[in-house]
Amino acid sequence: MYELYSKKRDQLLKALQKAKSEMGSVKKDSENPFHKSKYASLGSYKNAYEQALEENGFIVTQIPTIENGKSILITTIIHLESDQWMSSYVELLNPNGNCQGLGSALTYMRRYAIGCMLGLYPTDTDDDGNKACEPKQEKKPSVAKNQIEEFKKKHQFGSNSYVQKYIEEVAGKIGKPIDYIIENALKKSEEEFNTIFSRWKESYDKR
Repeated sequence: MYELYSKKRDQLLKALQKAKSEMGSVKKDSENPFHKSKYASLGSYKNAYEQALEENGFIVTQIPTIENGKSILITTIIHLESDQWMSSYVELLNPNGNCQGLGSALTYMRRYAIGCMLGLYPTDTDDDGNKACEPKQEKKPSVAKNQIEEFKKKHQFGSNSYVQKYIEEVAGKIGKPIDYIIENALKKSEEEFNTIFSRWKESYDKR
């Protein structure tokens, strides 16, 4: 059984309450090209909490480790003056079993773990209920499994191709399975997918 708090936590909670009142908002600063929507990156979460925690005597650690054969992320917020702390433990899901998948899972869970612990979440623009009034969109037909496999074969999945790197990066950023991203890619025209992919490849080559 994992321990979530130190035995004493009075000073931790008092200082955390003050820090919380000084934190900024989490902004959706990154683009999801498949859904043409925005999401909050790990950097956006850090910008919201890091300075407030540091000024109130806290440090944050996020350590990946193995417990009972499972990869987990341990996030701990420590109040240095009192040595009181609080932790969370989340499993890192990596269905592809490779380094890229693990890295994506780490990035995804780091922001959600600290967000849950501090009560932080991305801010959305108020649409005055417009979305609730929008007509229901017809559901697009699902993509067959064999089409997904053909896509992987065409783009040389398993050889660490550029398309594979791109799909895995998008999957990690939005926390969705690889096949989900491929399915959405297949619903786009080849020209539209190639345009999105080319923009990513250009930025990737400059890293």
